[in-house]
Order: sequence, then C-alpha cells, then structure tokens
Amino acid sequence: MPDINVLIVDDDQGDRKALRRLLRDWPEGAGLYEASSASDAVSFDAAVPDVVCLDYLLPDSTGLELLPTLKIRWPQAAFIMMTGQGGEDLAKTAILNGASDYIAKNNLNQSAVFRMIRTGIETTRMQFKAEQRRKELQTFADVLVHDFKAPIRAVSFLAEQIREDIEDGDSEAVQHDLDLLEKSARQMSNLVNSLTIHIRVDREQVAEQVDWDDIVDRALTPLRQEIEDSAATVEVSGGKTSFTCVAPLLAQLVQNLIANSIKFAGDAPPHLWLCAEKSQDQKICFEVRDNGIGVAEKYQKIMFEPFRRTPGADGRPGTGLGLATCKKIAERHDGEIWCESALAVGTSIFFTLNNAGGEQLAVR
Repeated sequence: MPDINVLIVDDDQGDRKALRRLLRDWPEGAGLYEASSASDAVSFDAAVPDVVCLDYLLPDSTGLELLPTLKIRWPQAAFIMMTGQGGEDLAKTAILNGASDYIAKNNLNQSAVFRMIRTGIETTRMQFKAEQRRKELQTFADVLVHDFKAPIRAVSFLAEQIREDIEDGDSEAVQHDLDLLEKSARQMSNLVNSLTIHIRVDREQVAEQVDWDDIVDRALTPLRQEIEDSAATVEVSGGKTSFTCVAPLLAQLVQNLIANSIKFAGDAPPHLWLCAEKSQDQKICFEVRDNGIGVAEKYQKIMFEPFRRTPGADGRPGTGLGLATCKKIAERHDGEIWCESALAVGTSIFFTLNNAGGEQLAVR
C-alpha cells in the first residue's frame, strides 16, 4: 500500500512522465495518478490525493483558477504549483490562494520535489487540524453560551423560589425545588464533562496491546447501574481478538455506543451484540448492534457531528457530543465509523482501526 497518493495535473505528457520518474523513488512508495486538464482533475475519483502537483497553464483553465475548487474537494491535500514561466508574483499569488509551494519546471529535481512534498504534507495537515480546532472551539463557545443559559436561569429562579418557600415554611415545596436545582446542576456538569472528554481525545497517548474482552469490560464497568436498571442484556463475540490501541479511548468509544443503545431502546428491554474481527488488510472491524428505535437514513451521517441530536433524542438526556467523540476516537486510530439502521428494528454502529503496532499513535 503506497505511503502517499500524488495527482499530477499537467497537459504536457513529457512533463507528467518526468515527474513520475522523480517520484518513482519515493522511499515509502507513492501512488501516482494523472490528469491532463482541469476537467479531468475535477472529475478525478480514483483516490484521495495527499499531494496535487498542479500546472499553471492548462488547456481549459489555469492552475490558480482551479486551485480553490480542488482545495474544497481535498482540504487535507498539499498543492504544489508548477510552471514553465512566471516568477515571484505568480509564486506569491499561488501561496496566497492556498498552494503550499511553487516551483519552476526547469528547477524540478528529485531533492526539491521530495522536500516540497514532505514539507507541504506536514504543513497542510497542521493547518487543516488547526482550522478544525478553531471551528470546534467556536462551536463549543456557541453551545456553552446557548446550553448554559437555561440551567443558569433555572438555578437563579429556583434559589429565589427556595428562599420564599423557606420563609413560608413549606418544606415540601423546598424539597421539590431542591430536586429541580440538583437537576439543573447535573445538566451543566454533564455538558462540561462531555466537552472535557471530547477535547482530551486529541492528546498524545500511549498505545498498548489489548484484547476485545478487556475493552468491553472497561466499557461496561461504569454502566453497570444503567444496564441493571434497564434490564439490558449484552452478548460479546470475538473476545480474544487482540490489537494495538489507546485502550482508555477505545473503551470510551464503546461505552458511549452502549449508553446510546440503552438510551434509545424503545419499549423492549435493550439487547446488545458486541463483536470484533480482524480483516485481511490488518484492520479490526467492530460492531455494536442493538434492538432499539433505530435512526432514519437521513440522520445516519450527521449524527456523528458535534452537538447534532436526532429527532428521537427529544426528551432524553444528552449533550450531542457522545457520537462526535466516538468519531474522533476512531479517526485517532486511523479508522472510520458509520451507522446502519432501520426504524423500529435496531441500529448497528461499525467502526474500524488500523492494527499497526508501536508505542505511540500519531494524532492525525
């Protein structure tokens, strides 16, 4: 499997061939693809490129005109602008429009190309991650302002109400208002805890070799009371499947999915199936399946976005961060997560992780 995918967008066959020759010796192996025009580049779907080597002059456009479109499509790709003519002004314009580097074709050599690719990938991924964090923090700020207003108003109102109840000697009303006060405090505490877990996922942590039984046990332990109260049953298969992961994070992922299954169980007692199996490409595929109320198809993708709650969540406690945290943890392990569900039948959440060894997992 190639270490990187490179898309060469150039109408000159000789230039494409020369660049392929330079990249053939990429130490970790490179998947090389070509497009001879802007339209070919826009319709390219053979792979997700890590690097796009983009010619300035194309038969149906210019590299500068094409760049914004391709950046929207592949936001984590590094773009290297190439030209047979032009100078500092063109280079500056290319960089300002989102290119990670610029080079004249007569200066192309293996050392320069390798350096630009490595620097471009590293810089682009850092910028992408910073932008994602910026958007996430903005969302956090908006949610904190919105979601804390109601419980803060409730606390203020209840404090005044309790004072009046005490003055009136109405102990029953005092107890009722205290229960509501505790509920408001718990609501704020749950939101803060969910935000804390969501943010901490990005911290560098040590990976270890574990098996599925261990992860399941870690996930079930904090949920014993909920499982007992709901009369839930849990079946586990593939328990001895072993893999490398950040165990506390993976346990948190599974715990969130189990808690969701219990929360959205419907009228019947929750029944859960947890399984893990290895695939031939060294990935581990996991499934958490339940017999709950299900998720409508149009919500099955957006449900993993922060603070998104499906219509079935109305009236149920939650912050809208549980599944978003699951997605971050899966991606932290170079994996993915998705949902398959049928209304009134149940839901299966699948997630994968790469079974790569090593003491440290890199945050993407």
